[in-house]
Amino acid sequence: MKNKLLITFTVLIFNLVCSQSVDPLLGNLLGKKFPVENLKDENNLEFKIEKLNGKPTLINIWVTTCGPCIEELPNLNELQNKLFSQVNFVAITFDTREKIEKFLLKHQFKFKHLNLSFQDLEKHGIYKYPLNFVLDGKGNVKRILGGIDETEINDVIQIFESLK
Repeated sequence: MKNKLLITFTVLIFNLVCSQSVDPLLGNLLGKKFPVENLKDENNLEFKIEKLNGKPTLINIWVTTCGPCIEELPNLNELQNKLFSQVNFVAITFDTREKIEKFLLKHQFKFKHLNLSFQDLEKHGIYKYPLNFVLDGKGNVKRILGGIDETEINDVIQIFESLK
């Protein structure tokens, strides 16, 4: 019983520390333009930041085989439903277009989907999934969040409200 309690406590502390810390490379992105070089849209065309039309944006970094990424989908879709006209919603993965299309046949995920190589993500310190970036209307990174659960939806809405 004592060991089980110690393990539970250790896991809770580990999760708290991990969720509160930001990788130093990611921290370097705060206040700067989100790096969109090499991003490709569904037509394999280069994605330009201008396509965000000056609106705040939620960028979700995910992978089709990531359990926590799949678990947060209903929460992301709820955010998209609530903020649709006010916020852009973009998902970025290094998965192939074919993998994304196959995944979307089974799972609802209403974001605009873009591709980027694993190396391009990793060079910016993005190697944990899911990861969410809140951008202001100019494309600057204002917040970096881990996975978004149902208890955080209203907090994320308030973050976007503060960007108006």
